[in-house]
Amino acid sequence: MKYLVRDNFLPKSYIDFARLEIRKLEYTLSYEGYNNHKTMRDELDPRYAATTYVTDRRSILYNMWSKYFWDQMGDELASSEDSALVHASMTRFGKVLFSAYGDTDWYGHHVDIDLDCITTAVLMLTLKESQQFEGGAFLLGDQKIEFKNNRLIVFPSCRMHGVEPVKLQEDIYENRRFTIQYFISSISRRGRFADEGNY
Repeated sequence: MKYLVRDNFLPKSYIDFARLEIRKLEYTLSYEGYNNHKTMRDELDPRYAATTYVTDRRSILYNMWSKYFWDQMGDELASSEDSALVHASMTRFGKVLFSAYGDTDWYGHHVDIDLDCITTAVLMLTLKESQQFEGGAFLLGDQKIEFKNNRLIVFPSCRMHGVEPVKLQEDIYENRRFTIQYFISSISRRGRFADEGNY
C-alpha cells in the first residue's frame, strides 16, 4: 500500500497558531457529525468521535492545507507511484474536517470515498507538548501508525482506515487527541461539467 508519513510537518509558529484555533473550536464540535452518520456499515464498523468542518478560509486550520500543504507535499504526491496521490496533486482542492477524541472515543474501519475525495491527509496534533493520553494509533489497512504530535499521514481515500480507542489520563479538552483531515477532492474546484450530474 502506498502512503506517505511526514513527522514534524508544521513549523513551530504554525503549531502555535493552530493550537489557538483548536481551542476556539471546542464548542463547535458535535458527535452527530460526519464520523457518525448512519451507514450500511454501522453494525460492523461503528464510529464515535466529535467533529466539525472547518470552512472559515481565514483560519490557519483551513489555510495550512490550501497553501502550505501543497508547498511541502505537492511534488512528492505528483511523483508518487500511486495514481490516487498523483491525481490529488492535480486537483489541489478539498474539505477540512477537525476531530477531537475524548476518553474511550474511537473510529471504526471505513473509507472516505463517499466524500467525493480521492486522497486523505491526516495531521495529528496535541494542545500540550507532552501527550496526555494512551492509545489512539492510526490504523491503515494492516499498518498501525502510532500517534505522534505533528505527524502527517497521506493515503488514498479508498484504503480502509480507523483509530484505536483513546484513554485519557484526565478527561478534559486540553488533553484530547486531535486530528485535522484534508479530504482532497477527486474533481477540481471548477465543479462538474453539465453532463456529470450534481454534487
